[in-house]
Amino acid sequence: MVSGLCLWLVFSATVLGAMQYRADQGRLYDDLRVRLANGTAPLGATTSGTPVALLNARGAGIRDAVVVEGTSSVQTQKAPGHRRNTPLPGQPGVSVLLGRGTTYGAAFGGIARLDAGDVITATTGQGDFTFVVEGVRRAGDPLPALLPFGGSRLSLASTEGASLANGLRARGVVYVDAILKGTPRLPSSTRPSAIPANEDLMAGNRSAVLPLLLWMQALLVVGCAVAWAQARWGLWQTWLAAAPALLLVLWAAATSAAQLLPNLF
Repeated sequence: MVSGLCLWLVFSATVLGAMQYRADQGRLYDDLRVRLANGTAPLGATTSGTPVALLNARGAGIRDAVVVEGTSSVQTQKAPGHRRNTPLPGQPGVSVLLGRGTTYGAAFGGIARLDAGDVITATTGQGDFTFVVEGVRRAGDPLPALLPFGGSRLSLASTEGASLANGLRARGVVYVDAILKGTPRLPSSTRPSAIPANEDLMAGNRSAVLPLLLWMQALLVVGCAVAWAQARWGLWQTWLAAAPALLLVLWAAATSAAQLLPNLF
């Protein structure tokens, strides 16, 4: 049973997670499009989960990826996340975006393929911004040069090297730095000086423990109900009726369990 649950977790995070990611991206894209058309897209600090930008990077396979506010594992399951204590793309300073490299759509799974000179574009409520990649770096590599006064940089971060062949073990975190080509725009409000621990790089969401326990209890109840019904109705009748409920509970439990894993995985 433990092995089966582990295999289900992997299947849910990779296959079903990709389906869930695309569905969430479609909903977020519609939301952002309405906000941009009405001029209500965020220009500064906003609530977690709110769509804030549209990202494109052809060299990394990123096409119309909606970026949301917040970088907890709950947010990165749905979209690349904007670190809330950094400016939005196109504003003065270093804007940091975190995205998953393996599971739930692997939005940033290809950023290591970017080369110096490649173009990344971001669309926010302040317009379209073009960034030119400065380089790709990993742990131990030198940091990019300091920004000039009023300059703007975009930094993407994700994991790399994880696959089913190596047991989903990532080699580490990869970063891509890109400098704004053009004039940055000022934000409409100040940013928080600090963020919760569950939004840090490679952090998990500990608050997902309680939902996971509740879903595991629901799984136990469904399992007992299936055993009771099978003894009275028969094998095929029971599984025909119980399969949708069982899959729903398993999917919800796996989603909560995945939120305990690092937000870039």
